[in-house]
Amino acid sequence: TPDTCYMLYVRAECSITDISDWSQGVTITTPSAPPVCGGIFTDPGGANANYANSTDYTVTICPDAPGDIVTVTFTQFSTEATWDGLYVYAGDSIASPQISSNNPAGNVPGGLPGSFWGTTIPGPFESTPGGCLTFRFRSDNSINAPGWVANVTCEPAATCPKPTLVVTSNITSSNATVA
Repeated sequence: TPDTCYMLYVRAECSITDISDWSQGVTITTPSAPPVCGGIFTDPGGANANYANSTDYTVTICPDAPGDIVTVTFTQFSTEATWDGLYVYAGDSIASPQISSNNPAGNVPGGLPGSFWGTTIPGPFESTPGGCLTFRFRSDNSINAPGWVANVTCEPAATCPKPTLVVTSNITSSNATVA
């Protein structure tokens, strides 16, 4: 089961009559299932545990149906500010255009500016119709935090989409040209 804690025990079976005692238990947590439309997207520690130190984790979320828009809406967000960052890309890889925060590079491994960190909930993030969103999380080798939980939805593009790239000109005290 994804995102579940288990206690594992092992013993040796040398023959039918020669069986060792059980080992000391080891606790593991299974990784979260890959995020899908209608599902949950969490950091690699899952919804109930902190992410690990020295994490470099990349996830791409694409719509199930052609033309749908992927929306990722964070409900919880907590990473070590300036040291552990979540990068967001508008496309199917980290080579896609970055959806950047205003944060500088800080001390995030890799030294790239634009990651989201701290406790301010970012987003929501929306793909283009039929497009994907890619998330890359990088953490340093000490101090970690609870990470994040986000909802993933995929819906058809609006028939009357919201305006983008709005440009204003000829602004006066009572008029403006909007294109």
